[in-house]
Amino acid sequence: PTMLNLLHDGAEQMVPWAWAVNAFASVATSVATILVAMQFGFTTVMFLGGGAYAAAALLFRNLAHTVVAHSGAASPARSPTAAS
Repeated sequence: PTMLNLLHDGAEQMVPWAWAVNAFASVATSVATILVAMQFGFTTVMFLGGGAYAAAALLFRNLAHTVVAHSGAASPARSPTAAS
């Protein structure tokens, strides 16, 4: 929801694309999880899932700053009131 709010405020034309990527990833990864677990085990699935969440966190951080910069809004992490 946070990223969708940022997209809605700064790049509204990207909201349908974000929903489409989310839907595709949900279906594709649920199938891939079963296949990877059957072939390599649940430990591998857990490590891959953790890596995916870590990568998503890094991408979110970078994308959030990009969207805020293009929208002209003040970033919460860089606003003058956040420093005080």
